[in-house]
Amino acid sequence: MTKQEMIEFINQTMANAKTSEVEVLQLSTEEENNLEDSFTKENIYLPLSNLGILLCDKVNKKLQNSSFSRKILANMDTYTLGTFPIKVRRKDISTYIMTDNEKIENIENSRPILYPPTFNTPFTLDIDIKALKSSLYVNSLYTKVLQETLKKEQMLTIALLKQCYKAYNDQILFTQCHNSGIEVMKKQISRWAIPTEYLLLATKSWNSLSQVDNFLDTWIPPTESDVLCGNLGSIWGLKIITDRCCNQKTQVLADHELFVTGTPSALGAFGIEKRLNYRIIDIYKTTGENSIGLSFAYNHGQAVTNSRSITVGNIL
Repeated sequence: MTKQEMIEFINQTMANAKTSEVEVLQLSTEEENNLEDSFTKENIYLPLSNLGILLCDKVNKKLQNSSFSRKILANMDTYTLGTFPIKVRRKDISTYIMTDNEKIENIENSRPILYPPTFNTPFTLDIDIKALKSSLYVNSLYTKVLQETLKKEQMLTIALLKQCYKAYNDQILFTQCHNSGIEVMKKQISRWAIPTEYLLLATKSWNSLSQVDNFLDTWIPPTESDVLCGNLGSIWGLKIITDRCCNQKTQVLADHELFVTGTPSALGAFGIEKRLNYRIIDIYKTTGENSIGLSFAYNHGQAVTNSRSITVGNIL
């Protein structure tokens, strides 16, 4: 595939994601058979259990591969209940954490190790057992789970970035996303002796960037599978990432915004205490009817330990 063909593939992927009602769940033949076979059993909980396993497995992989939160922040597994440890490199720089009630707190930290909280994000889906034979229905459930996980964690990250960059860096305004403007954004971070790594953008910024005169000469294109995970290659020493290759219901970036971030270890951390899991529940509706559903939950936390590692741009 030529570079121009790859640009067209990226543009089409973004267009498809914008118009699609659901995120398509890619199932192997074995996964399809397991789900189908569960309907032949007398146990009504079996198809629900298989669905829960399937959704958790697919969503956990999607989160790890596609969430820009987990790209720009250093991933940390934690085995300490309710917190995750982060090494603080500079104690004199503003630190921002997401609290357990999902509020942003600016803290002064005097210790070499910071312990931000993790928080639980539970949600419930009411399931129509008979509809599970429909792939469209299963895909709609997959989209709903992504809305409660992928969309939510990325929304929290954007809120953190917008809050913390103001402490040290300026917002850069563009009429077109070009090399000189991106270099200004990079220098906002590199002047603090922090290496830059990611360029996070949405459709308007991508369209502007890809139309720059020397773009094809300097752009290192991604693979097709990279694009489906929101990775758009690299240019000017930055990895380009987006949320626009996932279904529109999971997108959080404003079209006119773009962000440049330092290396994940310099910027902060994404703490994972418990990955997405499920349990089967009986739901008693207000109508008085008994129903069956799935309850999901996962624990994570986010923190920016060096607010000099982020700058924000806007396409006018």
